[in-house]
Amino acid sequence: MDANIETTGTKGNEQERHERHTLTADFIERVRVNQKKLAVELKAHYDFIVCGSGSSGSVVARRLAENPDVSVLLLEAGGDDDLPEVMEAGQWPMNLGSERDWSFKYEPNTYINGRSIHLAAGKVLGGGSSINAMAWARGHKSDWDFFASEAGDPAWGYESVLEIYRHIEDWHGAPDPKYRGTGGPVFVEPAPNPNPIAPAMLEGARSIGIPTFENQNGRQNQASADSSNPLHEICRLALKVLCVSAHNCLRCIG
Repeated sequence: MDANIETTGTKGNEQERHERHTLTADFIERVRVNQKKLAVELKAHYDFIVCGSGSSGSVVARRLAENPDVSVLLLEAGGDDDLPEVMEAGQWPMNLGSERDWSFKYEPNTYINGRSIHLAAGKVLGGGSSINAMAWARGHKSDWDFFASEAGDPAWGYESVLEIYRHIEDWHGAPDPKYRGTGGPVFVEPAPNPNPIAPAMLEGARSIGIPTFENQNGRQNQASADSSNPLHEICRLALKVLCVSAHNCLRCIG
């Protein structure tokens, strides 16, 4: 268990939050204007075409677009993510079962009385990261080490991947240089106003000897009561990549 819920979004005092909101709003407007321009100038040829604007596709497209000499087309089956249900993390349940959810289902399972459990998957710019409350949670150490073992490549191991995580993050919680990074493109912070049930639950766990940790992405990277939220996730927005849905041109995304 972790001691604090992590979110990614604004930081500091109210003035800092207001300034960050103003800058973000200005950037989003620039993106809208640029997307309209790119939609009108849709090309017959692109150097790279990325299929799917989920957590992976959007990052791949953004990295490719960092090269000013190439053009990138990002294809997305879903629609725009400029909606309250996506932009306001507290409304994330409204996405489940909506047009932004592929609404896959698991096969019926005899261990749960034959029920078929809903499997949400994002059908919108940002993919699953747009409909899952934008939780910031890393893979567990044992999983990464298993991948490395299966691949026969230590680059897949936790220690190697940890360096990448630190490079990505701009962590604004308690300093933890061994596990957390600062100055990266993804702003991450502990939840500023966690539900009071969360710290009470953690205190209850501590009272009966269950260990708790500073955050789920540090010493203990598989939490059961903590989550992180990338509201300022830079991989959502860019000014160079043209994203096209199945039916119409949308806006830039990085």
